[in-house]
Amino acid sequence: MSAATAPAVPSPADERRISHRLFTIRSIATLGGLLFGYDTGVISGALPFLKNPASEGGLGLDSFGESVITTSLTVGAAVGALVGGRLSDRFGRKRNIMTVAVIFLIGALGCSLSPSFAALTVFRFILGLAVGGASATVPVYLSEISPVEIRGTMVSRNELMIVTGQLTAYTCNAIIATAWPGAHAWRWMLVIATLPAIGLWVGIHLLPESPRWLASKGRVAQMWSVLNEVRMPPEVDDEGDDIVRRVEEEARMGKGSWADLQVPWIRKIAAIGIAGSLAVGLVCAAITQFRIPVIGRIVTAYVELSRNTPLLVQLFFIYFGLPRVGVKWSGETCAVVGLVFLGGAYMAEALRAGLDSVAPIQWESAASLGLSPAQVLRFVALPQALAVSVPPLAANTIFLIKETSVVSVVALPDLVYVAKDLIGISYNTSEALVLLVASYLVVLLPVSLAARLLERRARRAGFGD
Repeated sequence: MSAATAPAVPSPADERRISHRLFTIRSIATLGGLLFGYDTGVISGALPFLKNPASEGGLGLDSFGESVITTSLTVGAAVGALVGGRLSDRFGRKRNIMTVAVIFLIGALGCSLSPSFAALTVFRFILGLAVGGASATVPVYLSEISPVEIRGTMVSRNELMIVTGQLTAYTCNAIIATAWPGAHAWRWMLVIATLPAIGLWVGIHLLPESPRWLASKGRVAQMWSVLNEVRMPPEVDDEGDDIVRRVEEEARMGKGSWADLQVPWIRKIAAIGIAGSLAVGLVCAAITQFRIPVIGRIVTAYVELSRNTPLLVQLFFIYFGLPRVGVKWSGETCAVVGLVFLGGAYMAEALRAGLDSVAPIQWESAASLGLSPAQVLRFVALPQALAVSVPPLAANTIFLIKETSVVSVVALPDLVYVAKDLIGISYNTSEALVLLVASYLVVLLPVSLAARLLERRARRAGFGD
């Protein structure tokens, strides 16, 4: 509990103080969003002047140079976003924003003073680092520093400032290009970004650190001090206790790991769904091949219905619609039925194409030897069809495994759901997403390699030739 002795009921003076403080925090912190927007938008107005030869104040850029200059910031932003979150967790939101402001300043000055294409590319990349760092840190800081009831508003103001920054860039470009269309107009366009960068660096010194980050580092006394600064007195104790509790829970859980993304029943659902899809596909392909009346039309209708509706819609119908007519299944059963319903149609078409590849003379020759239609299918046509159908069957198998990413709609925690849950708990976005991608690769790559090996062996044996 807090040691503060605050009154139970906030006074009008408290409300004005907190409102003014939050306004100051928002105005300063969102300068990072303004710089994000300005630096991404300003290059559009600078490029026409950069295309001029060096004798006319430009850098003589060709179309390739323009694309490099433009994309260098994007590449830097990707790196900055990847690293920014980790640095923010380690050194604090405030210090990271302060560092980002310095990088913005260096990048803007470097771009405006660049003597060559190479120098401008390097400094645009540096600007990108700041853009990525700001995008990873500023929204988190605003979310953690603001009360719950206005948290969405505070974070959305940063998005508004990004757009405002782009508008400012276009406006400044137009004014400079019209009023001072000199050889070095592009330098003036780029140097303007130094002003909000300086404002951000100066202003961030006046702002408090994130209370949640302070609690995560064991600096609980400072956390209480910040909460008393940015929260109404009756809210301080409850929110402080909640922050401490959540931080302790996260510490006990640790960071995301392979074990967190192990969902045994997803493997079970995928295995049963794939096996069921193959069985349904084989039956449907056989019915289509032998042109069985009435049933063949039903199979055709099923294939078209299944292939032309997404699995998400099918799961919604099975899980939420069927109970209306008295059919109620568990989430696991609904997931299996949905995968079989969808996958069976794709498997049927893959096998049908394989059966169609078998020459009619082989069907007729086998029948003349006294084999029944079922025996012809089993011993003559199907081995050849399978050899031809291995690639589409493997693709459908991989497709069905990936489609398990939507079974959360039937109350089953798929891998994507678990990854999002980890992000919400630990804020380790990069780690959770890397683990998610790696988890799918671990499952899908062996399937893909096994399919290639199976196809090679089937063709080596003479099937499908």
